[in-house]
Amino acid sequence: MKGIGNDTVGKIWCRALTRHLVSNSNFSGARAATVRAATALYGAGSTWTRTVAAAWFAVGVDGSDPVPPAPQAPSLKWINPRSGVVGAEVLVRLRAPDPQRQPVTFTATGLPPGLALDSTTEVVTGRATQQGTFDVTFTAADCDSNTARRQANREVGPR
Repeated sequence: MKGIGNDTVGKIWCRALTRHLVSNSNFSGARAATVRAATALYGAGSTWTRTVAAAWFAVGVDGSDPVPPAPQAPSLKWINPRSGVVGAEVLVRLRAPDPQRQPVTFTATGLPPGLALDSTTEVVTGRATQQGTFDVTFTAADCDSNTARRQANREVGPR
């Protein structure tokens, strides 16, 4: 079997370790993770993906054994957003530990005007410019598209 090179194998293995393997992965899970990583990096029918699958087959791991359960979604948490008033400073910190320790991306919909989520700092800040009741939805997603959503009503009263 022809090799694919240390650099290519390193990229595939690094992606498998950081994005697809879970703490209870077995050999079939490692095979699935590396094939998935090669597919993401080089394409489903690529020489690299076929070579990774063939290498696992050559050592007796054909993927027929059960693979551990699919990764779980991040656990979305925040410091509870309290009611506020128009013009008052707002600071809401989001956290979403991911079981696979993957990077998590945050989004928010329904925020009162004047408030914004900074996805790099994972903090909602600003000063509300309109009073009312707002249905806010926070979403945390890992790179495998596992998502967690939490909803909250945000009350903004007059000054």
